[in-house]
Amino acid sequence: MERGFRLTPQGGARQRTMAETAAAELHRMIMSGELPAGTHLRLADLTAALDMSAMPVREGLRRLEALGLVEIIPHKGAWVRDVSLDDLLDTHQTRLALETLAIRSAAERFTAQDADRMA
Repeated sequence: MERGFRLTPQGGARQRTMAETAAAELHRMIMSGELPAGTHLRLADLTAALDMSAMPVREGLRRLEALGLVEIIPHKGAWVRDVSLDDLLDTHQTRLALETLAIRSAAERFTAQDADRMA
């Protein structure tokens, strides 16, 4: 598993945190069906599979809970949520609107200096 890099708001790159890496890998596993809906996400199993400590895995699960992909029940554990087609369509429409807005905003601020730097 690669940690990878993320772009900063200033356009630079920074290394992903372990929590970001855990969230990204768990997201990939859920979306690919490797972790289907209803799967109990046992922390010990996930830390072994991701080869990292419990703290970043817990934070990764919290991030996925915020996205609606995971349900965390205190003192019981975490499970992969069943995501409906309506949920996916809502998410797609929201992302389309937000990403379009972000691209427009970035394009308005794009300068000749930015173009030179990108080249």
